[in-house]
Amino acid sequence: MSELLVSDEGPLRRYTLARSHRRNALSYELCDQLQTAIESAAEDVALLVIDHEGDTFSSGADLTEVAPSLITDDSGPAESRTLQAIWGLFAAIEGVAKPVVAVVNGRCMAGGLELALSCDLIAATNVARFLDGHLAGGLLPGGGAAIRLPERVGLARSFRLLVEGIEIDAATALAWGLADDVFADRLELEAWLKRLGERLAGSPPGLASAIKRQLSAARHPRDGRRFQMELAELETYAKNNRQELRSRLRRYT
Repeated sequence: MSELLVSDEGPLRRYTLARSHRRNALSYELCDQLQTAIESAAEDVALLVIDHEGDTFSSGADLTEVAPSLITDDSGPAESRTLQAIWGLFAAIEGVAKPVVAVVNGRCMAGGLELALSCDLIAATNVARFLDGHLAGGLLPGGGAAIRLPERVGLARSFRLLVEGIEIDAATALAWGLADDVFADRLELEAWLKRLGERLAGSPPGLASAIKRQLSAARHPRDGRRFQMELAELETYAKNNRQELRSRLRRYT
């Protein structure tokens, strides 16, 4: 069975992560398929939605694929093709002309949180919960959490999520600005998605895309340097903590 389901619903195209047996962990194949599908969306599609099966939006990078680059002496995170695919996917989501909504109807953690943060909007139901989880797993963020999270919720709240390691519910995520809207249930969220898709489809061609480009100027400069610094920290941490990482990640290899 495919681990990515793509469906068209009028002006809305839905990409459903279908690796619920792995808590929708981001494998190389899943990221590659999702990036290709996002970049090839037809012109008449007005809204892109990243959805999920199961009770987890995504648990983050598939550690069975990433672990070797973290525990092998002559390797490093930058050499992991899965991490490279994750970085490419997030950049594609930010760069695609069409608005992208992440639908969170369960737990959203680690690299899954980073995936949601790369989208234009995060829509959640009341059962959604958000956490980072990198510190608890003995890892550093590598998918932009330390960059995109402060842009959304500020430094202090980012510290609480990244360092204190708290898990927050949907209401708190809405109050903090992490979630953009919270709905009572899936039915209510779907009705909102339909209205949004129809509104965007009825707007002049290219208008929503132009606004998305304008809004990108509100972010801190994205010259790549901050992402390179995040990767450099991850590379150094992996190099200096091989034994600890081997102990923690042994079950994934």
